[in-house]
Amino acid sequence: MRILIALVLAATAACAPSQPSSRAADTSGIKVSPGYSVTVHAVGLVLAKSGNLFVAQPQVGRISRVAPDGRVTVLLENLKEPRDPAFDAAGNLYFAETLAGRVIKLTGEF
Repeated sequence: MRILIALVLAATAACAPSQPSSRAADTSGIKVSPGYSVTVHAVGLVLAKSGNLFVAQPQVGRISRVAPDGRVTVLLENLKEPRDPAFDAAGNLYFAETLAGRVIKLTGEF
């Protein structure tokens, strides 16, 4: 559970820019260090077998990957409200692009 919370914090903090804080903040019981703030904009997280976390961010229209070391890579941008990433048994990544009314399939090494 602690690992998942750390991955979620890394994903949301790295993927969603926020205003720096001059004091420690408490977000839903999670302690945030001075100089940082957390804004959660993710609507769907899925963890790959590789340890990468995939994050759907409908407010900014993108799908991002957070590596186990915290590096964030934006995979797709300018989407129309992406949500609910999921993997199938073959390892393909799917997500709903809700305002476009479609499901998108990504293939590759995740």
